[in-house]
Amino acid sequence: MAAKKKSKDKWFKSVRGSYLPVNSRGWLTYLPFIAYLIATFFGTRSLSVAVIIKVYLVAVQWAFATVVMTWIAKQKS
Repeated sequence: MAAKKKSKDKWFKSVRGSYLPVNSRGWLTYLPFIAYLIATFFGTRSLSVAVIIKVYLVAVQWAFATVVMTWIAKQKS
């Protein structure tokens, strides 16, 4: 059985299947994630392709980023 981490060592708090940052290290990890999501959304808007392709591009990038962010948060909570 794994030992519980001290609360000051936790970067994230598990909340209803998601993770929220609870200290500065968590926020420094979370903010670039949010910036990436916003950048991919606005980056695909300038592409001259069909809307369905834009949706697909954003969905794949967001899904991958969310899986990575969830894994990091799970390790640090």
